[in-house]
Amino acid sequence: RKVIEPATLDTEITFVGMRYRGGHVFSPSDKVKLERDHKNPVDKNAIKVMVFKNGTWIHVAYVGRDDANALKDQLGIEHMKLTYLRAYLASVKYRLQA
Repeated sequence: RKVIEPATLDTEITFVGMRYRGGHVFSPSDKVKLERDHKNPVDKNAIKVMVFKNGTWIHVAYVGRDDANALKDQLGIEHMKLTYLRAYLASVKYRLQA
């Protein structure tokens, strides 16, 4: 089980599910933010990944389940810094910093 210490939040997180949300391909130039998905019927800890595109925020992915669970009690994730690290076939890694 992944544990993240709130006072020193500086961790890598994984985004998944892009193929189910329009196939967004992440790049270092993307403006990205996180948003809790309180209405998700499958996962009460779900966190949406939003990208600013064409003047609006679009839901393009989810934070991976293990990372979302580790962040469930972390306040202010919506305002934390996200930095693109690398992309894989079905996921992407970002650095999340308080």
